[in-house]
Amino acid sequence: MNYDIFICTESKIDNFDVLNVPEGYSSFSKCRKQFAKKSGGITVIFKNELKDILNFQNTDCEFVLWVKIENIIGQKHLLLGCIYIPPENSKYSSQESFDQIEGELLSFKTESTVTALIGDFNARSSTLTDYVVPDDKLMRFLNIDEINDVHNYLYEFQKLQEKNIPVERSSEDRGRCNNYGYKMLNFCKNNSIFIANGRICDDAGKELFPFITEFQVVDFDPLISDVHCRLHVKFSTLATNYLHNNSPVEGTSKPVRWISDKKNQFVDKVENSLLLDVDELINRIDDVNSISFQTDLDTFVEALNKLYLDSAIDTFGTRTVHSNTQRKADQPWFDDQCHEKRNHINSK
Repeated sequence: MNYDIFICTESKIDNFDVLNVPEGYSSFSKCRKQFAKKSGGITVIFKNELKDILNFQNTDCEFVLWVKIENIIGQKHLLLGCIYIPPENSKYSSQESFDQIEGELLSFKTESTVTALIGDFNARSSTLTDYVVPDDKLMRFLNIDEINDVHNYLYEFQKLQEKNIPVERSSEDRGRCNNYGYKMLNFCKNNSIFIANGRICDDAGKELFPFITEFQVVDFDPLISDVHCRLHVKFSTLATNYLHNNSPVEGTSKPVRWISDKKNQFVDKVENSLLLDVDELINRIDDVNSISFQTDLDTFVEALNKLYLDSAIDTFGTRTVHSNTQRKADQPWFDDQCHEKRNHINSK
């Protein structure tokens, strides 16, 4: 596992469970409370170095876990809604689920916030439109100009076209739209949220589309889910690049220099290796000549050194050495265009 953030739906845990997450990670969960049996639930597993910028919101709605990620795009915050809505025919379902999520979204949303929703909506929407289609004649009749808020809301879909993102979605789900599907489409229209699945990737706001650099539907793994495939999404912004450039350097393995109690084992290992490789070493000595003496001698010494080093590793093992050095991060103003200019100059 090497994700910065790993989101699990239907985690089926309660407040008394202790999660055994990988070293270097922490977790935050929202558990279903209305039923005695463990069910539903949302869990977010994240790297410890993200603690300072992740702000988990405690809310009443059990269908969403809100995470505010500070200053992810310039001075804007990402409001990430981790969603799990039970199937509409389930005893855990609620016809108010989308309304509850929308109410909380509106309470958090500000001008400095961009929104992304990800998870399992159990909504089948086929390829129906998730945006309002305005009537141009009516707009002219009502004399609604381009600086009007109503005009901006109705023509939000044009921002997709400006970023060369398809307005129409493609989807393998050509079946009939279910009730949750219609509710989700209305939710998107009401809040100017566009479905990225079929355009780019999973559900996200239009302002995030240009920053999604990777998306993959990972092959089904029964260890992860009983039905669903895992989604892999990568955001690339100045903030995320800065985070990765300043992440701790992973430890490197080096051989243990010496253990006195194992010296006899080491000697035996070297002798056995010499017996196995003696013919090759003799051939290397025979190949040494006056023309390439230094090169041939270096090759022989490297082979002999490798023999001793391999014997030491087999006998004494290795140790992990951690470095406190960090890669130098680019300044916030040093964007992709600056990188291209620098690479162009260095290539001359």
